[in-house]
Amino acid sequence: RGLDLLLQMEESVAFDLGDVLAGRCDADSALLAVPGFPSVFLLAGPARTRDFCDPTAFRNLMTRLSEQFDFILIDGPAGFGTGFSVAAAGADAALVVALPDELSLRGAAKAVLELREAGIEEAFLLVNRFPKKPRGCPGIDRMIDGTRLQLLGVVPEDARLLPGSRETLADAKRPAA
Repeated sequence: RGLDLLLQMEESVAFDLGDVLAGRCDADSALLAVPGFPSVFLLAGPARTRDFCDPTAFRNLMTRLSEQFDFILIDGPAGFGTGFSVAAAGADAALVVALPDELSLRGAAKAVLELREAGIEEAFLLVNRFPKKPRGCPGIDRMIDGTRLQLLGVVPEDARLLPGSRETLADAKRPAA
């Protein structure tokens, strides 16, 4: 759970995905319009991991939401385990996001195997935070070869969006936007 912070919406979150899955509210009560992006909505991730452990309930929720939205992006947890499996259960396709370093590349390759085991054959690669001068990191070709995925895009490094920064993508003039 971090998109609410990245989008500077943490004060707006009254209900989250865990509340919806547990039946404490309906999805419409938990969906928040993202400021500056009129057709984008956020359903904040669950505050507690145990509220995100039922693949069937999550899949059913995604089916209901797909009647309302053309696209649903599930920001699944990095790594593996229950959260990753539940997120995969609700997906038709996958976008594997990897940083241009060997550790992230290895994790992305493992994620691809897990996605295949979950029955997700349609998957793409997005390389995030790619430096202007890529020295000492895997290049784009190595990232593609290492994951065996089709490249969907490359997000350039943007010093104003480093971890811990309170900056957002709202300024469309930024390289990362």
